[in-house]
Amino acid sequence: VLQAWHPSDSSAHLILSPWAPPVFDPRSFEALLLQSILPKLVAALRALPIVPQNQDLQPLEWCFAWSDILPPLHFLSLLEGELFPNWLQVLYSWLQSPTADFAEVADWFEGWKGVFPPQVINDTRIAHHFTLALEAMSQAMDPSLPPPSPAFPLTHISYMSVLEDRRRELVLHAAGPASNGMARDRTQSIAAGFMGDGTAAGIGGYGRHPTVVPPQHISFKDLVEIFCEKHGVLFLPKPGRTEHGRQVYSFGGVSVYMDNDVVFADLSNGGMSREARENERKEGMGYAPIALESLLQHVQSGGVRGGGGEGGGRR
Repeated sequence: VLQAWHPSDSSAHLILSPWAPPVFDPRSFEALLLQSILPKLVAALRALPIVPQNQDLQPLEWCFAWSDILPPLHFLSLLEGELFPNWLQVLYSWLQSPTADFAEVADWFEGWKGVFPPQVINDTRIAHHFTLALEAMSQAMDPSLPPPSPAFPLTHISYMSVLEDRRRELVLHAAGPASNGMARDRTQSIAAGFMGDGTAAGIGGYGRHPTVVPPQHISFKDLVEIFCEKHGVLFLPKPGRTEHGRQVYSFGGVSVYMDNDVVFADLSNGGMSREARENERKEGMGYAPIALESLLQHVQSGGVRGGGGEGGGRR
């Protein structure tokens, strides 16, 4: 049914919202939204023309309607990656026009800012886009300065690039001050390479915004290892174990693999027989995307149950 769904149809939200967590399993519900809802919202924002006058806000309102059940990380990444690059590009083009009316531009800016709910306006990364807009407007009104232009390649920004960028920032933030020398040195070294002026490598570059820009030799696995070191969780590869062609690791006793900077964990019943768990794996069941914080809570709460689990489990 959702394959033919269009964001203008509010019935999907009416059907799904009563099943939002804690009614439905959080991992499964998030996976459903990311697979069936979010791609349609991405397409709707990409098709939204930003114009100085008579702006159509309906596609944006379709997205806002999902903000109550769409995880904030994905909702904010959606807006930052699919709306604001185009919005800024239109503003720069308008300010570069010799006939630009700065009073109209200011009204346009204030009108747009009033569209967004507090959770969007108060987000540090999105607030930076409004700061960039104000700086561009100020520069355009100063005849001694050249016309404003983007300080970063707007076409390189998308929901996925922003999502990866935000995830890396969350992992580094969660790692915090490392609890031992090795983790501290690695964290400081990686953080020093990550934090720049936002223009390197064309990844999530946002002018002077201190965005995370990973060097080529740093992987998402490195960030997961830092997270585990910080929280005292063993993170080890399982020799000979793969899932969908990806190496399987033990995250505090939970089998996980990583794909496209997402952790997939097998939180199925540890009391299953080895044969039952193997059948489940062959059918593509058991593994689901999960946030590192949620996985850590599962491990720390004793969610890993014995028997045919990690100690003498599948090989």
